[in-house]
Amino acid sequence: MAWQIKQKPGDFVVMEILEDEIESRWKNKIRQLHGKKIQKGSERFLWFTMKKTGTDFFMAVEMIARGLGISTKLVSYAGTKDKRAITYQTISIEGMKEEDIRNLNIRGLEFSNFRYRNRPVKLGEHECNKFIITVRNIEKNELKMVKERIEKIRNYGIINFFGEQRFGTVRGANHVIGKQILLGKIPKNLKKTPTMMLKLFVHAYQAYIWNTTALKLIKSQKHGQMEQLEIPIVGYATNLNPGKYSRVKGIIAGIMKKEKITLSDFKIRRSPKLSSKGSARDLICFPKRLSCAFERDDVNRGKMKMILSFELGKGSYATELVRQIGRTAP
Repeated sequence: MAWQIKQKPGDFVVMEILEDEIESRWKNKIRQLHGKKIQKGSERFLWFTMKKTGTDFFMAVEMIARGLGISTKLVSYAGTKDKRAITYQTISIEGMKEEDIRNLNIRGLEFSNFRYRNRPVKLGEHECNKFIITVRNIEKNELKMVKERIEKIRNYGIINFFGEQRFGTVRGANHVIGKQILLGKIPKNLKKTPTMMLKLFVHAYQAYIWNTTALKLIKSQKHGQMEQLEIPIVGYATNLNPGKYSRVKGIIAGIMKKEKITLSDFKIRRSPKLSSKGSARDLICFPKRLSCAFERDDVNRGKMKMILSFELGKGSYATELVRQIGRTAP
């Protein structure tokens, strides 16, 4: 039987780490040095920490907005988080008071750490995510292998694959839908889906191309550790001319030819908001403050559990670190 994560509610904990407190203090310090008053009156955005337990992120945002009688467009956040986990993330809402949020009674959600700012939380502005993950059902004779792989990861990092969450943990077909959207074939059952959600399917298809590229690149390397390089997350503005992406240009061209997709397909004229310009992603990522401890598994008899604690940059997947420690490492 495979290793298990998320067997108990507290087995997967993730916390966003933001620098907003430091930013606010420094801005006020600079204002003081220039003889200006500390900004207070313009701080009309309420920031707070949302603890979410076993709840879909977008459903949580909808419930908050419904409870406050506002549009979900007024709710800002740094990033989305898994449903099957305990997550701590920063939310901001314009024009709300602390008591407005405290008066909400929503199952699976708790609110704390209230503070006021003069701007909303920006998507992707968190520095990193801290994880505490309990991995269960480990055989005792696997512990030596686990320790060796963790030490290797400390030294060489992990392949920065997009994790299963990007593709949908139930059917794993988000990227298939994303390709249909690029080709102008939005499935009928998704016609009324919000644009923000539809774009996630497009992102899943981009992730599929990236993962396939990275895997082919790894398999082409006969010896040694992978060097650090960027692989494009392809979009309509991606430039694959020789130079920066010379190592992967041929691989990506082959994948896209097989998929019968071109870079221009990512510019969706019928639905411009679904278009994706593209970006880039490091092949290797390095977990910070990686530590582990082993204990007897209290759920699976005769097995061991591993408690992992580490930090990962935004956009990197903790489930990939666990997978690459485990039996199915690439």
